[in-house]
Amino acid sequence: MNPVGLFLISLVVIGGYLWYHKQPAERRPLALLKLCLIIIGLALLYLTITGKLHWIGAFFAVLLPFFTKLFPWIMRGLGLFRFFKRNQGASQPRSNRASGPMTTAQAREILGVEPGATRQEIVEAHRRLIQKVHPDRGGNDWLASQLNAAKELLLQRLND
Repeated sequence: MNPVGLFLISLVVIGGYLWYHKQPAERRPLALLKLCLIIIGLALLYLTITGKLHWIGAFFAVLLPFFTKLFPWIMRGLGLFRFFKRNQGASQPRSNRASGPMTTAQAREILGVEPGATRQEIVEAHRRLIQKVHPDRGGNDWLASQLNAAKELLLQRLND
């Protein structure tokens, strides 16, 4: 590698490191993203100037057919990332055992059904909500258990 290029790259990395540590703690994740994008952009510029970018282009050309399959997963991952970042400071949900048994009013509120809901309405509401929070789809075990408990309680009350 060219010694001048190596020197410039090390200057950018050291300068970026110092800039990153000057940022306040709440802005560091965004600063890290910006720093990574700047380093990638400068690396692409360096490779373009030295004529070595064609190897990277060939690498991405090979990955292009797989991108159409990976795109939905990437978007889903970014959505989950935003969800976890948004709820990072929120307290963990309390256990149902600590707050006592679930009431029918709580069960109706959880499922979003009216007091005179039929069996079919309860099952449809449960199905619609469980698809969003099921642990197999990246959801939460606690929320899924609450939905299941609410459905069981309401169906049991209908049978009584």
